[in-house]
This record gives sequence, C-alpha cells and structure tokens, in this order.
Amino acid sequence: MAFNRAELADAITRLKDNASFTHYVRTIESHYNDRVTALLNSPMPDEALRGECRALRNLLLNINRHNGDLT
Repeated sequence: MAFNRAELADAITRLKDNASFTHYVRTIESHYNDRVTALLNSPMPDEALRGECRALRNLLLNINRHNGDLT
C-alpha cells in the first residue's frame, strides 16, 4: 500500500489536535528534558545518554515538521 506524503502531512496536522497525541508529545518532551538535565549534571560524558537525547530531539523535531514523517 502506497501513501501520499501530502495525505500523511494532513493526517499528522489533524493528529496534533488530538488530546492523546498531545499528551504523548508532552511526555516525550518531559523525558527529553529529564535526560538532558541528567546529561548536564553527569560528571563524565555519557555516550549512551547523549545518543538517547539526540534520538528524542530528532523525534520531537520530526513531529513538529509538516512533512508526514514521524520516524
């Protein structure tokens, strides 16, 4: 089954008004903020924590784009 990018972008735009999806995004933002705080407070550079922060940041950036890509 093929999907049209414009249709996916439109669906995601409608999803952003969904209360459950908004809660999901806020939960990810909260987790991202906690991980960044832990990274800033760690005495040694933690590569795994940096990778997790980078992945969460990329996910949040993709959610806020209007191209239909949530990965």
